[in-house]
Amino acid sequence: MSIPCPSPSLAPREAARANEQRIQAAIAFIEHKKAQGVQVSVKQAAIMHGAPPSTVAARLKGRKTRQDAHVHQQTLGPEEENILVDWIIFWGGKGIPLNPNHVWAKAVAISGQDVGKHWIDRFKDRHSDRLKSTWTQPIKHSHAKAINPAVVHDFYEKLMAEVNNSAIPQKNIYNADEKGVQFGEDERSKVLVEQTQRNTHMIHDKHCEMATVIECICADGTAISPMVIFKGKRMSKLWFTQNFGGMSPVYDIIVLCLPPHTTHTLQPCDVSVFGPLSQSWRSVVSENATKGIQVTKYNMLGLYAEARAASFKEETIQKAFRKTGIWPVNKDALQSSDFELSLATTTAVLLPDPGKIPKNDCLDQF
Repeated sequence: MSIPCPSPSLAPREAARANEQRIQAAIAFIEHKKAQGVQVSVKQAAIMHGAPPSTVAARLKGRKTRQDAHVHQQTLGPEEENILVDWIIFWGGKGIPLNPNHVWAKAVAISGQDVGKHWIDRFKDRHSDRLKSTWTQPIKHSHAKAINPAVVHDFYEKLMAEVNNSAIPQKNIYNADEKGVQFGEDERSKVLVEQTQRNTHMIHDKHCEMATVIECICADGTAISPMVIFKGKRMSKLWFTQNFGGMSPVYDIIVLCLPPHTTHTLQPCDVSVFGPLSQSWRSVVSENATKGIQVTKYNMLGLYAEARAASFKEETIQKAFRKTGIWPVNKDALQSSDFELSLATTTAVLLPDPGKIPKNDCLDQF
């Protein structure tokens, strides 16, 4: 398969990286055919993969890549940079990711000299196969500690026992959770304004009202009608009675609670359903705001139904149950990386492979 040529809008670094990928693909194709005893024209292979024929030919003759040719000019050698990459990955998995300033400071400490203000960009380019830039997502210590193998294994054992002992089919497995819905737009949003405009303000009610919505989704991809709770003093029990028979044993309803502080990983509603719902709700609110329509308790139900219909897809709901391992019941649904943060909360000493620890004291502060 040929790699498509980069778009003219790609940044220079991205274009160079894409070009190198095409060159390597062409070389790999030629070597693969050679191993099969088939001779392929260098020009033909290069054109097939969208790579410069002259560059491919030069590489096959032993010419180094631009990056390899300048290795001796790098402030940190390849071995030192690989050790630094290992440490970045190690601490990122422990819930203590390092920002560019931290990495840059460590590079300066290791080399003992100024590495230059653009070093971090070149460093990321050289290790783009192992590193990426991303935004952090805060997580409470209690949540990080809760997702540990023992707790999760115990939950799946209980779930499997209930499902097997009672022969519970897919259509009778539900997940219920509550969600807050704000009657207005977020305080910050990205908009278009005149180039010379200095301040961009959006007029809205700072103390807008909220409602609580109780959603209940089924493993078969369906969902029952939600219960909406507005600000008030009384709550009707009709919704619970109609949908769950008031949790009465007469209806043979089994309630299995998720372990404390694990809903961000084990609850289908939180994992894959409420995210798209929030996006749809923001879109609906924003669209109506441009028409001068404010969300109130009188029109909220209709607008919420619109956002809900756009996000509560059968495939999305089924994926949520599958991803959390609730249906089909799969005690191995979570990856080993999901448990790394719980290991970071232990009292045991956390160290990477001793063989990869540099002899430089500058990394002790990691």
